[in-house]
Formats: sequence, structure tokens, C-alpha cells
Amino acid sequence: MALDLTNHTFSDTLVILGAAGLVIPAFARFRVSPVIGFILIAALAVTIASPAIAAAASQPPVTVANRATTEILLEEMRDSRVPGLQVAVVRDGRLLFEGAWGIADIESSARVTPDTIFPFNSMTKAFTGVAAMQLVVSGKLDLAAPISRYLSDLPAEWRAITVHQLLTHSSGLPDIVDPDTGDLIGKGGEEAAWTAVTALPLVSAPGSRSSYNQTNYVLLGRIIDRLAGQPFTAYFRAHQFGPAGMRHTGFGDIRDWAPGKAKSYRFSRPTLNSPGTLERADVEFSPMIRTAAGMEGTAGDMARWIVALLDGRLVERASLPVMWSPAILADGTRTQRAVGWATDSRTANRWVGLSGGNRGAFAIYPDDNVAVVVLSNLQGASPELLLDRIAANYVRGFQLPPVTQLRAAAQKRGFDQLGSIAAELRRAHPAIAFPERELSNWGYRTLKSARPQQALAIFTLAASLYPASADAAENIGYLHSLTGDVPAAIVAYRRSLTLNPSNEKLAKTLQALEQR
Repeated sequence: MALDLTNHTFSDTLVILGAAGLVIPAFARFRVSPVIGFILIAALAVTIASPAIAAAASQPPVTVANRATTEILLEEMRDSRVPGLQVAVVRDGRLLFEGAWGIADIESSARVTPDTIFPFNSMTKAFTGVAAMQLVVSGKLDLAAPISRYLSDLPAEWRAITVHQLLTHSSGLPDIVDPDTGDLIGKGGEEAAWTAVTALPLVSAPGSRSSYNQTNYVLLGRIIDRLAGQPFTAYFRAHQFGPAGMRHTGFGDIRDWAPGKAKSYRFSRPTLNSPGTLERADVEFSPMIRTAAGMEGTAGDMARWIVALLDGRLVERASLPVMWSPAILADGTRTQRAVGWATDSRTANRWVGLSGGNRGAFAIYPDDNVAVVVLSNLQGASPELLLDRIAANYVRGFQLPPVTQLRAAAQKRGFDQLGSIAAELRRAHPAIAFPERELSNWGYRTLKSARPQQALAIFTLAASLYPASADAAENIGYLHSLTGDVPAAIVAYRRSLTLNPSNEKLAKTLQALEQR
């Protein structure tokens, strides 16, 4: 369903009150030209920042940090056309900032508040990781044990897979969810999907490859049910939601929608001259995969969960390094997957966390005693791109990664200046590097949020920095084919095949385009 919002207006005027940094946007309206085709109505922000929660003298003042965070988020909402958003920031075990802006339900103009419930999507997996560690600490679960110790009705080649391999996506199992549609395979509900997936061969040998899929967490849900002696939904409530004080968190999807919950949206059919049409992006999660993606709640609730996790109320603090240690594959390769969590290989301001549904993300920075949660109702918003910038407001000397610096500057100056910005950063810091993979990921996230012009600028920069990369050229071709510029796509694809003639799949794609 396309949504017509062209009669609304916007003003992002803010009123800053008091030394505590209470931020209250005026009831706002904003108009974007009909060519853009998106309107964001009204923004009510509620910020919780008490003078009693003062930062240590060595850290940036809370008031200044909260104001900078507000500016980043409002800028992002304008640039990415995000209908509604929540944020929460934890530092030194306390909730410093909780904000809410925009529209939760465009059809009714219901505004986002700190109590508005958003889908957690795949961020749910971190809670499953915590549940697994709770069972480990209680002596009921062994991460190194084969899953056949806990489940009997398994295909023979699944039986030796370990619990740890499920949690870290290194099991080699086939996916019970179709990655293209998000639906269960088998076309007949949960029983049909289970029958279908158990008939498929392994994708890879267990422990040999990192491959994200949902079958892992279906099995983990069944293991938790058995070892806990109750459904995992009840176990999560009793052992995580309750102890952490998560009053608004539970399991559900669009079928359980009620006032107070945010509806999800996305932009479809973008072109280089238009972001496309804003439409509903309703989410459904089968009960069997709700250990993978079935939770919903608020940014504030997730922040309270993080505080409870870090202070030892959910699991022994000594077990956190185990939970956050990345899996090592059979060939010695270090992955970015830990026990329900994602990790990063950087040494400065290291983080652990997860994103979900291209609309929500959180990160804990263990060495900095800071955590950030951002939830939105726009599929493709990719708020994981904001976490470092927000964390930097609360940590003196935070080292922003080069691509994050590039993105922040481009949002200020315009993506048509991206090449110049990169050159300036390289002159100022000769050792700086913009990894091709990070540029590619940023470009595709931008494309998913229906900003093809910006994505093209990113892909073009990558191709200029890595002129021998066939992938960089192919990315440009893919963008042009997606937005309907077939001649430009053909040129880019030919360039990619010149650099990598063995890409048979791309050769077939190019042939099909040339025959149109």
C-alpha cells in the first residue's frame, strides 16, 4: 500500500531546557518536495537526562553529548526519511539519554514516545545467546556438546553439530527461511518447513564456514524449551525481561499489532531521480523462529537489559568474555560471530552487538562502559551506521572509523562532494584507508534505504579507489540495472568482466541486458 503524505509540513525547531539537557522538539511539521515523495510528520522527543546522572570529569558533559546525539538523529531522519525513531544511551551502568521522535503509525499520525514498541528482528539472537549462557552457568548446557545430546529427531548428518556452532552460525545447516522472501520454506507452515529443511543437504561441513541462517536458532529454541522445562518465551520473560525491568518487551509481530506499537515502512521502486514510494513493510515471525527474530520492545527496555547484563543480574559477569568471543573456523579463520552476538576485529573502541531488519541496532563498547540502542520503523534505515557516531559523543578520544568519518562529512556537505572529502581526509591523515568491503556495505545499505544517488556516489568512490576491483565495477552496474538505466549498467558490467572474465553469472546477466 503506497502512502500519500504530501500535505504535511515539518520544522525541527528544538527547545533546550535546563542544565539537565532536556530536549523537547516543538510539535513539528515538515514538507519535502513532491519529487522526493516523502513526508515526515511531527516529532515529539522525550529525553531523560538527570543532573544526578553526571558523567565523570574525564568524559564529555552529558548535556553536550545528548544535544549532539539529538542533532545526529534528526539529521539522519531528514536524510534517510525515517518516519519514527527511538534512542537510548547507557554510560557507566546508567541510562543517560532516552529519546523518541517522529511517527509510529502514519495512517493514524500516532507519534513515537519512549513507550512505543518496535520490532527487534534479529537483535533477538543476543537474548538467545544470553539464555544459552544462563543454561551453561546452571550446568544444563554444554556449548561444545553435539546437539544430538539434547535433541533426538535430527537427520544423521546434523547430529554431530555443536551447540556453539548453532550460536555462531558455523553449523553448515540449510536455511529454513527463504532469504529472498523472508518466508518459511516448504509452502505449508512450520511442519512443512521442518520437513523441507531436514531433507536438504548441509551447505558446508560444520565448523568450516560462517553462514548466517535461521535454522540454527530454531534448534536453539527447541533446546532451550527442553532444558528450561518451559517454552523459551516464558523462560526469557522470567530470566531476562523480569530481572531487567523490561515492562514493554515481549514476543510478537504485525498480527499482534495494537495501539502503542510502531508499524514498519519501506521505500520501493527507487530511481536515480526519486527515492520511490513509501509503503507498509509488515513483519511476520512464525513462532518457531522467534528465538531468531521474534521479540519487540523499546530502546529504553533494551538499555535496561544491557545494564542488567553488565552488572551481573542476568548472567555471571565472568561469562561475558565467553559469550562475546568470536568463533574460530576449522582453518583458523576468525569470524565476526560470537554466542548470539556480532563482534568486530578493531582494537580501539571495540564493540559487540547486533542489528535487526535493517531498522534497528545496538552496540556495547565494553572498554568504554558505553552502550547505544537505536530503533526505527523504516526498513533500510540501517541505524548500525550511527552507533559509533553516537558513542563518540559520550567517550572522549573515541576513534571514529574512516568510513564513518567519510559518511558524517558527506551528510553535512553533500554526497556530490564525497570524492573531495575522501581526498581531504587522506591528505590530513596519509595512513587513513577506506576498506573496499566497508564502502560496499555502506553503499548497499544506502541503496536499501532508497537513496540511489548517494549509493552511486559511494560505489563510484570505491571504484576510483580500487580501479582493479571487478566487484566495485559490478556494484555500479547492479545499481544502474536496479534503477532502470540499462545502458549504464551494461557499461559497468562490461568493465567488471574485463577485470574478472571468469564471472560466469555476471556474463549471463550482461547477455540478458544486451538482448533487451
